Amino acid sequence: IFREIFPAHNNPSQEGVLFLVTCWQPISRGNITLNTYTILDPPRIEPAYYENPEDIQCTQNGIDLLLDITESRNFRKLGTKVHTPRINGCLHFRQDYRDQDYAECVMRHTALTGYHPGGTCRMGEDKHAVVNKKL
Repeated sequence: IFREIFPAHNNPSQEGVLFLVTCWQPISRGNITLNTYTILDPPRIEPAYYENPEDIQCTQNGIDLLLDITESRNFRKLGTKVHTPRINGCLHFRQDYRDQDYAECVMRHTALTGYHPGGTCRMGEDKHAVVNKKL
């Protein structure tokens, strides 16, 4: 995704800074289920990024704050400008991060986990348990 969004990322003649906006306590919750009953087959991972509208608003608040910073007098003195990547699924929107529809489209097309996905699975003897007490 990164190379597609930022094709000049490796160009030494272009300077830039990459800011990433993250909501560290998202409300949306994904799930991990089995594709098959074979232990060697990979699981089905559905991260459900931005399923809850509050996560979209949290990210938009971060984007707005970042835009305020980059539009400040000190940043303007440096001649900075915000790069809006060409994301095919978002080209029908006005290419402006302050436009809620465009920003949400970019969020949905570029969402990724901030580190390693994590989660918990039920342990016990009931039918919803993934493992028993002996693992």
